[in-house]
Amino acid sequence: MTIPNDNAYVIRSFLEYDRGPINFGIGALKNNPAAIRRLVEIFVAKLNWTTTIVDGGDEYTVDASADDVVILAGSDAAGTIITLPAITDGRVLVFKDKDFNSSVNLIRLNVSDVGAETIDHASTTFEINADGAAIVFVAESSASKWYSIVVSG
Repeated sequence: MTIPNDNAYVIRSFLEYDRGPINFGIGALKNNPAAIRRLVEIFVAKLNWTTTIVDGGDEYTVDASADDVVILAGSDAAGTIITLPAITDGRVLVFKDKDFNSSVNLIRLNVSDVGAETIDHASTTFEINADGAAIVFVAESSASKWYSIVVSG
C-alpha cells in the first residue's frame, strides 16, 4: 500500500479510522516509516493532549503522575533543561521547540535515573537543536529505555 504524503490523506485517515486499538511491538516499527507515520497519526487523532509550557532558560521536571503529553519548550533563552519522568511502560511525551530558536539555544532533555534509564539505548541526554523541531518519546519499562521518534527538525 502506498501512503500519499499529503494532508488530505491524513485528514481522511482520521475521519475513517474506527478499528479500535492496534496491537504492535516496538520491533514492528523498525525500518517501517509507514507504520511510524500511522502510529503518529493515531496518537494525534485519539489523544486528548495535555500541554505544559516551559519558558526558555527554565528547568522543568515532568511529573510521573501528571498527565503531561505535550511539552512546548522555549528556546528564546539559553539553558532550557527538561527532566523526563521515571519510565512507565507506554508513556508518550511530545516535545516541541516553541520559539524556533533551538539551533542557538538548545533544549536539553535528561533521563530521571542516570544509572538505570537511557534514551535510544545509550545516551542519558537528548538535545533539541534544530529550530522548531518536534520529538516524540515512547517509554518501554522492561528495558528502562526511552525511544525517540523525530517528527520534524
